[in-house]
Amino acid sequence: MKAKGYTRKEDVETVYANHEDEISELLLKLVIVHLREPLPQRFVVDEDEYAITAARKPWVYGKRIFILSWGEERILPCQDKWRFTFELHNANGR
Repeated sequence: MKAKGYTRKEDVETVYANHEDEISELLLKLVIVHLREPLPQRFVVDEDEYAITAARKPWVYGKRIFILSWGEERILPCQDKWRFTFELHNANGR
């Protein structure tokens, strides 16, 4: 998660910490939706205190990985590389 448009790291960390579970759930849902029906390459999820910009592009390196695992569980690499940017609204005068 990358924050932009805000100079006080403490403020970004506080808002993120207050919404961490909500943000994690949102990102998981976005990936699940994307697997069913591809999402646009770039879009913004706008909430009351913050916005998350999602951007994806083809992940060439991921296609070359033959075996990826989490403990004993095998995981298929994604075809896309995702970047999520976290931005506080009041950073832009909102």
